[in-house]
Amino acid sequence: MGRFRYSEWDGSQDSFRIGVDDAMDALSDALLRSGDLEWAWQQLLRRGFTSDDGNRSLRGLDEMLREVERKKKELLHKYSPDSFKLDQDQIQALMQKAQEYLQRMQEFMEQLMQRFPQHSERMSERLEELYQKYQELKERLRDRMKQRGKGERSRSQRSESEMFQQLSRMLEQMNRLLSDPKFLENFLRNLEASAADLNSLMQNLDQLSEEQLNELLNFLEQIERLEELLNKFAFRGPEMMGLQQGQQLLRQMQQIEDLLKFARWGYGDLTEMDMDAVRELLGQEAYNEMVEMQRLRQMLEEAGLLRRGEGGMALTPAGQRKIGAKALRDIFKEVKKSLFGNHQSALRGTAGDRTDETKLYEFGDPFHLDIGQTLKNSIIREHNGIPVNIDPADFEVYRTELLTRSATVIMLDLSHSMELYDYNRFTAAKKVALALESLIRTQFPRDKLYVVGFGDYARRVKLEELPYLTVGPEHTNTQEGLELSRKLLAKEPDSNKQIIMITDGRPTAARINGRLFIHTWGLHPAILEETYLAAERCRRNQITINTFMLADDYYLVHFVKEMTRICRGRAFYTTPSRLGEYILVDYINKKRKRIA
Repeated sequence: MGRFRYSEWDGSQDSFRIGVDDAMDALSDALLRSGDLEWAWQQLLRRGFTSDDGNRSLRGLDEMLREVERKKKELLHKYSPDSFKLDQDQIQALMQKAQEYLQRMQEFMEQLMQRFPQHSERMSERLEELYQKYQELKERLRDRMKQRGKGERSRSQRSESEMFQQLSRMLEQMNRLLSDPKFLENFLRNLEASAADLNSLMQNLDQLSEEQLNELLNFLEQIERLEELLNKFAFRGPEMMGLQQGQQLLRQMQQIEDLLKFARWGYGDLTEMDMDAVRELLGQEAYNEMVEMQRLRQMLEEAGLLRRGEGGMALTPAGQRKIGAKALRDIFKEVKKSLFGNHQSALRGTAGDRTDETKLYEFGDPFHLDIGQTLKNSIIREHNGIPVNIDPADFEVYRTELLTRSATVIMLDLSHSMELYDYNRFTAAKKVALALESLIRTQFPRDKLYVVGFGDYARRVKLEELPYLTVGPEHTNTQEGLELSRKLLAKEPDSNKQIIMITDGRPTAARINGRLFIHTWGLHPAILEETYLAAERCRRNQITINTFMLADDYYLVHFVKEMTRICRGRAFYTTPSRLGEYILVDYINKKRKRIA
């Protein structure tokens, strides 16, 4: 009888959530292309990624940048640059109302001076101050006209100007007070009561004359400051905005500029991103995706795949193995299922007899399950006892013992042409080396794999260096590559030995009499002679050389044919997309023949 456990939905049950494997797979692809982990990480953040099955995806900062730019364009095309401008008719109407106010106030002040002659001097000063503020108001209104755009607005646009309506209301209210007999009568009565106290008298007078005018000037000042800030943006739409709406719009535009700046230059540390701005401008879905993006690095570190080193981000050994497993998986996706049967694991059944030694299951292992150890792993992991919930990570399988041992050197051409003509050539070569390492480690653990890079000179490449390996402005010294490979294979006397050479060009360099000799055109006899001698020495040491050509130019084909004849190896012309299929399938087929 099946048992089911139910719990409240909290979002963590989302089957479309990005996982560790999805993120690491995307990072692996970028790293193999560039050889730079920091750059690869930045590319992952910029471009986002989609899981291999296509069911989960995460948009990157580039997509967010495009959305923010679309939002900015939308706002710029929505609002008018003339929202705080006044045409000549509007300015004249406002100035007329202000003039009416000043005239009524002057008449009222003259009445007060007649009634309170003892304070006439102070009232006269106040009237002068009021006149100065009126002049300031006139100048600011004129400035509104001077700063307006060249194009005339339609009458419907004029009527929509909230600023004009607000100024009109304020002036009308001021005029209404001075034309209201009851208000003036009450105001005079209050002045009569405080006539003996000059300060009290002037304070009451300020309420009528200066405060409202100051309020109007302050309103204009806010408009001017806001307009100055908004003028940094090229608005060109039809819709008018008011003061409050303009302040909100300014905040949005500043958020947009900050996000654009971050998306272009600040993607190294996503914790610095203004997430509230993301949610406000782009919505909850974009916010959720950025939260996912923020947690990627921590997620990979907690999974033990990345670590923070002194020089920045670095792969852990587990991360290295993960990249190799991904390379192996990708290559076998391209192989026809009929070659290995319809099982997901393309390698099932290729190994020898089963041993009593067990290991945790990894992709590519024969599925010889140790049930007891698997159950034990599950119990230790959950600490719950019965019932036991088995996870794929609990699987423990028996190792298999091979009947033969092989020692292989992968020779990688490090010359500049491996990227110059086809960016995928060197990436494919690295991917094959990583996949073969993963295959040998998990499926043929008694086999040995070395990697040699050859450019102007040859050097051994440690397996942990492979993801970071890049080409340089170098030539093709096949001779030194063969010599170093032969010396490495000499350490494996009881193995079947082979060199897998991946190249896209003829030899253009060789060491002759202790010095590097370079010739970049055609096939130089001296370089060919030294290279063929190195191949002959490999043949004498019973080393097979299989060459995989990523180009088919005349000189390369001629050279490879001759070298293949000398060392009795094989030559293949292939493309970067099929390189892994050729090499790994060939490796497994040879293991099958030897086991049989």
